[in-house]
Amino acid sequence: MNLDSYKTDHNISILNRCKILITGIKSVDSFDENIICATTADDVSLIVEGSGLEVCDVNLVKGVIEANGVFNGLYYNESTSVKKSFWGLFGK
Repeated sequence: MNLDSYKTDHNISILNRCKILITGIKSVDSFDENIICATTADDVSLIVEGSGLEVCDVNLVKGVIEANGVFNGLYYNESTSVKKSFWGLFGK
């Protein structure tokens, strides 16, 4: 796998609700012990909610973020998505 595929592929792995690995991240916008906000390579906002969250590793060259804690939810905010703009052309 070449380095560019880390930047474009978007994958999420969660182990026992206490460890998460996310690839395909363009930026980490903010984080604290209850929420992690990031932007994926395709410009979609990704929100991870939980408690006791701790970001262990961020490598934006590879587009990877790793965190520990108790994960309760994972959400996408489509308002920044290119896909939403495209579907807006069709009245959706």
